[in-house]
Amino acid sequence: MSPDTLDLRLVARRLVDDACEQLAADAVALWLRGADGSELGLALAAGFARPETAADLDHRPAARLRDWLIDRRLPAVATLKPSDTVGERSWLAAEGIHSLLAVPVATADEVSVGVLAAFRHDRPFPVGYLARAVGVATTAAPTLYAAQRLAEQRGRAERAEMLLAVSQALAAGTDLDGSLDEVAARTARAVGASRCDIRLSASDRSVEQSDAALVVPIVRRKDAAGSLTLTGPPAAGWTPAAVELASAVAAQIGVAADGAHGHAEAERNLLELQTIHQTRVQGETLRALADLAGGAAHHLNNLLTIVVGRVQLVLRSCDDERVLRPLGVVEKAAKDGAEVVRRLQQFSRVRQIAEPRPVDLEDLLREVAAPFQGRRGVTPGSTIEVESRFGAVAPVAGDATTLREALSNIVLNAVDAMPDGGRLILTTDAAGDSVSASVTDTGVGMSDGVRFRAQQPFFTTKGVKATGLGLSVAYGIVRSHGGDMTIRSAEGTGTTVTVTLPKAAAAPSPGPVPPGALRILLVDDESDVREALADMLMSQGHTVLTASDGEEALAVVEREPGLDLVLTDLVMPGLTGWDVAAAAKERRPHVSVGVVTGWGEPLDRPNAPRHGVDFVVDKPVTLDVLRDVLARVRRR
Repeated sequence: MSPDTLDLRLVARRLVDDACEQLAADAVALWLRGADGSELGLALAAGFARPETAADLDHRPAARLRDWLIDRRLPAVATLKPSDTVGERSWLAAEGIHSLLAVPVATADEVSVGVLAAFRHDRPFPVGYLARAVGVATTAAPTLYAAQRLAEQRGRAERAEMLLAVSQALAAGTDLDGSLDEVAARTARAVGASRCDIRLSASDRSVEQSDAALVVPIVRRKDAAGSLTLTGPPAAGWTPAAVELASAVAAQIGVAADGAHGHAEAERNLLELQTIHQTRVQGETLRALADLAGGAAHHLNNLLTIVVGRVQLVLRSCDDERVLRPLGVVEKAAKDGAEVVRRLQQFSRVRQIAEPRPVDLEDLLREVAAPFQGRRGVTPGSTIEVESRFGAVAPVAGDATTLREALSNIVLNAVDAMPDGGRLILTTDAAGDSVSASVTDTGVGMSDGVRFRAQQPFFTTKGVKATGLGLSVAYGIVRSHGGDMTIRSAEGTGTTVTVTLPKAAAAPSPGPVPPGALRILLVDDESDVREALADMLMSQGHTVLTASDGEEALAVVEREPGLDLVLTDLVMPGLTGWDVAAAAKERRPHVSVGVVTGWGEPLDRPNAPRHGVDFVVDKPVTLDVLRDVLARVRRR
């Protein structure tokens, strides 16, 4: 999805239009939280007859918004009484509003984005429309959140570009007074002030602000050198961003006023600002893509759970070779689809390994580097020699398959950097609770610009046939393991890529699996997924009770003291999987609780035990995975 399609105004308009259509509403209003997350402001209102209504809906603090929504906890639906339309709510009567419903707009990990409200003139909202509104809001929340983040990033980028322009103006000119005139004009425009005055002389070193003026000191080395004064504040007043920007400009002026050292200092700050700007653009763009990729992966994993589960059940019960062969192809294709989703999650850096196991990095390095020992280079007579400098380090905690992929990508890049042959040096080391593995080549090396962009998706120096995903996928895998990856390189001197990962904790050997069927409560709001998982569990001899939401699940927990396991989906309307887990543990402490998710990495996975969760299962779920986790439940 391009950044243009994440324009916050367009995304808000799509949500409001969708709500009007899905809820058959006469009017819809959407409030979004500000950058600091504390205040709700009207983003869009549609369908209201009176221009004054939009003004009345705007500038409502979050604490008062629920008050005029008939004092109900969101989500809420109400048919109005005459007493509901007096005082501050008189606009409801003026608009002829008969009924309204309001729902929170929040992401799957409960990040609050805003509030959506729908209104009707002469009829109530039917039963079930509140759940429909929740669905509309929940579906749009990740995109809205990504659009908000992108809008914030663009604002930061604009401020960074302004600082770059100030730095260039101060660094390029020999006439400091002339440069200050340009800097003053730019600063006033950037913060929305009517005037900016810059004075170079001794002054106080504290920032002062009032309704009329903002005064920021200019400091040269450790002495006061002048002041930057902004007058004529914008309607919103002096925001923290305006104070921060004015302070940054004043700091740049102090550097420029520092004589002969000022020019060199300004150049260093210019480079730093460029790096910060590029890093912010990259980080915010990838985070926006991560939100979108995570949502797509969630839906695909639900579908693949149904396909894989149903196919495996049929394969177990059928012995007709004419049926088994095509079903085997379907099963393989579904598992390949799951691998594509896994790569999508790694690319977006949202996937966390479900259950880390001890992995020997030295064995993986030997395995991935072995095919290149003695390999011929492009130049006749040239070869690649592999040299190992291993430190007999402890295993790391992770998934061997994905770590092998990461190291393979790193080694392949190193080999490609040595077309004329050279040495590939593999090194391991340990420090504290971490283990590092380094891959060093004696190849062409990288410039600073290439090294900076090497981990960006789709960046490549290898021509149009390359994907540019090698190091970015490797970086995503390493980060998902709680590690880090660094690159040291210079043109003509080779490159060293170092991966650092946490050591594996010693794991006790599992005991024998005791016999016996389990009594399981399965919770999932999607009926097809719920039925497929239930059939898979029953095929292994277990008794399965089902629930379609958190409230129904807790009612079953109350009346079923003999439950052995609660297996719940993570993302559901109303109570989430974390909520169900915590409540089930509180009522039945002896019951095991597992969470099933298609998001790859719930943000709170490391703290799952705190929610009462004993294990997490990633979708698509297979019979083998279910057999393993249920065996662990029976061992308890």
